[in-house]
This record gives sequence, C-alpha cells and structure tokens, in this order.
Amino acid sequence: MKKAVKIIFITGLVFGIIITAAIATVPLWFPLEKVKEIVVEKAQEMTGRRVVVGDLKFNIFRGIELHNVAIGENPAYKTDRAFIKDELIVLRYNLFALFAKKLVIHDFSLVKPRIIIMKEKDRRFNFSDIVENLQKPEKQKNLPAKKAPKQNDNDKEAAFDIIITSISVKGGELRYVDRSKEKIQDILIENFNFSMEDVILSAVKPIGISA
Repeated sequence: MKKAVKIIFITGLVFGIIITAAIATVPLWFPLEKVKEIVVEKAQEMTGRRVVVGDLKFNIFRGIELHNVAIGENPAYKTDRAFIKDELIVLRYNLFALFAKKLVIHDFSLVKPRIIIMKEKDRRFNFSDIVENLQKPEKQKNLPAKKAPKQNDNDKEAAFDIIITSISVKGGELRYVDRSKEKIQDILIENFNFSMEDVILSAVKPIGISA
C-alpha cells in the first residue's frame, strides 16, 4: 500500500514538474492562447504523449490556473483513457523572482487529479516511456502525431529556472494496478488529500529524472 502511494505521488509530482517546466519556457506577457499552445507543445515534447489543456488563466498577482489538463495513456495500451487527468492545477509564484528569471512556485496545487498507474508483468510501468523520453537528447525525443505550433528562437530565450517550495493534492483519485504479481493487485484511493510544505524542488532545463 505504501509503495503504491509513493509511486503515485512521485508520478503526480513528475506531472506537475513537466507542466511547470513547460510554463517556464513561455513569456507570460504573451496572449493566453499562445501561452497555452506553447505549454502543450513543450509538455508533449517532454512526455512523448498527447497533452490537452482545456483552459489557461493568468493573473500577475494571483498566479496561473490550468483547467482540465490531461496526459494520454501509453500508446501501447491502444486506449483513449488518460494516464493523468487533472480538473485544476494552480501555481502561485513569487512575482519578484520573475525579474531574476526564476519561477518560484510557493503554492503548487493539483485539484481533483485522476491518476492511473499500471505495472506490467515485465515490471515496466505505464509511465516508463515518459521517463525514458525525458532522458533522451532533445533531437531524439518521441513526439505525438499532433503538435502545437513550434516556438521560435526568441520564445526559447524566455526559459526560467524553476523552484517549487510547497505541494498539495486536493480530492485526488489514485489507482494502482500491479500485474507483475501472481495475483493482480488493484488499489483505489479516493478523495486523497496531501500537502507538503517547506520543501525545495528545483529543475533547470533540461530536466533529468531517474526511475
């Protein structure tokens, strides 16, 4: 049980870092639709999966909100099911740190995330391909069939360093299916709440993650 929660939490955290890292490549003064397009493109590039962002809202004082965010399942499963689906992601940041090209997130919240973790008989997870894709050199990354418009060189210069100091999950649904055992283990945790403060997680592009 503890292992399942740990795996699901780490996966959700990676999801958050991917979305935050994608946002950090975008000048926040761009039109919101343009920001959303670039965020989707960068997230797809990092995951090798189809990524959807329903709506993106930005307020210079209140922060960034992403509504109805989803990362598609591993293509090997041949399903339209989402690997991770989040009703709302809220990022509240330090305004003054932006002037030093640092995106310091002091409140990173996943609201009603739905996460499905699958472990197969070969002991690979349904997110193993994402980890492998993140570790590839930029030119070798797998890209989904559909991509948002590419950034130009001026856009790429706007990348920020990322620091996350507080993380929370509210009303989450976490499912862990382990098929590597003789008896399949299927764990469902509903209305999961989690918070961690006074932590410092940092990522500077390119991001490296090990499984």
